Amino acid sequence: MGNFEFISEIFRGKNIDSLGMVTISHVRDFLIKNIEEGKAESYVNSHLRNIRTFFRYCVDENYMREKEIACWYVKWVKERQVVINRFSDDEVKQMLKLKNLH
Repeated sequence: MGNFEFISEIFRGKNIDSLGMVTISHVRDFLIKNIEEGKAESYVNSHLRNIRTFFRYCVDENYMREKEIACWYVKWVKERQVVINRFSDDEVKQMLKLKNLH
């Protein structure tokens, strides 16, 4: 899916006729829909990053003014931190001793 199709899909059926009509609620609704579908937080944040990039491009190309960009006010989805349990030096030594016994 290309960028235009992606942005079009987000706002399809929302009665949006111009970029300036996009509200914070439109962006949040899209992100919440993805979360409710079970998408990972990092996946949802990548969509928000793409939306922000698209609107930044629109400002740079004078299609809209910066103050019209609603997505700047949408917060990132908090991502879960993966905890990796590490072995202590003593645990590694014990495992090596057990290996040598066999």
